[in-house]
Amino acid sequence: VGRYWMDPENTQRYPGHSLVNVSASVPITSRIELDARIDNLLDERFAENASYTAFRGAEYTPGLPRAFYLGVQYRWEGGDR
Repeated sequence: VGRYWMDPENTQRYPGHSLVNVSASVPITSRIELDARIDNLLDERFAENASYTAFRGAEYTPGLPRAFYLGVQYRWEGGDR
């Protein structure tokens, strides 16, 4: 996400962030496939949302830390897709 203004007056700016996400799929048989994903591989701190008001100041919604996901897909009908 690139940098952006956090307020209507354009006085406060969020610097932006870059994340590294990795995913892979491995077919085991014609019907079974393993899926794996790592989000935020480098475990960067970032804001999912950032805003600013004179009354409340800067507010940040923290993004998720590194997360691992593993899944299995099974195709009931032949694996001809």
